[in-house]
Amino acid sequence: MKPEMDPLLDEVLAEYSAVEPAPGQVAAWMQAARTASRRDRVRRSLRPRAAWFAMAAALLLAVALTAALLYRRARVQQRLRLAQHEHTVLVPMGGAGAPPLSARDKQLIQLMQTNPSALANQKPDAPPAKTPHR
Repeated sequence: MKPEMDPLLDEVLAEYSAVEPAPGQVAAWMQAARTASRRDRVRRSLRPRAAWFAMAAALLLAVALTAALLYRRARVQQRLRLAQHEHTVLVPMGGAGAPPLSARDKQLIQLMQTNPSALANQKPDAPPAKTPHR
């Protein structure tokens, strides 16, 4: 620093240190410090609770997702096992052991081959409608 600045700086610092706070100001500062320390204690005591709550929620979510995944995997494996064991046996019409077709069944088959839309208007016990021969 410049030599002429030293005396000026000493004078300003002496004036600054001579200033005393107002009579009630120190008490207000002390009260603010006590209040702040109480708030800090409350905040510090709530932090562990929030952390435990967050960990419990994350653990619950992980357990639920794992259970859902395992359930879904078991259902898929069950469906695969069932699909491997399913067999459809087709018996041809008029094959060995099949009863012969009645006249009504033969008429329905002929009607289905020639005019399938006519079957939509049929009642279950009504005789098949006559269709023109082609």
